[in-house]
Amino acid sequence: MKKTITTTLKLMFSLLSIFLLVACAKSETKEEASYFQKIDKTTKSDSRLTYYHKGDDVVHQTAENTVYYSAFGTNDKNVVKEQLEPVSALYANKKGVTHTIDYQDEKLVETLEIDYTKVDFSELKNIPGMIFESNAKDVKKISFKSSTALLEQNGFKKVQDGKFESLD
Repeated sequence: MKKTITTTLKLMFSLLSIFLLVACAKSETKEEASYFQKIDKTTKSDSRLTYYHKGDDVVHQTAENTVYYSAFGTNDKNVVKEQLEPVSALYANKKGVTHTIDYQDEKLVETLEIDYTKVDFSELKNIPGMIFESNAKDVKKISFKSSTALLEQNGFKKVQDGKFESLD
């Protein structure tokens, strides 16, 4: 059971934290929203990402993950909460980062927002699952094109007009 919980934790935070940090050129284009989703019926998890970008520059990102407690090898939300609290604490007090977990009866809903115009990129490297293409202290922008390629490599699908599929 401990192996299942560890594997599920790694999966959950990897999905949540798939953020490709790369340096890119400044862009003065109109801000657009692009949506991505990955549903895993085996672990009963649904990851939804929204990237707000100007050209190739990602300025803001939201992630919403829904995971049923059974994916952790238990149906007890207190057991899951105890397992996630140490990882959740890593997001606390990070400028430009907002992280919450809503523990419901059968599942949790985790929300992460990152404002890349305010974030300290060097702090992000200490959070499990963050993926860096270059040295974090040199990163000033997030490449939408590179992030999209990474998401697709990890099984995410682009969603049109924010019309996400249902996990249930």
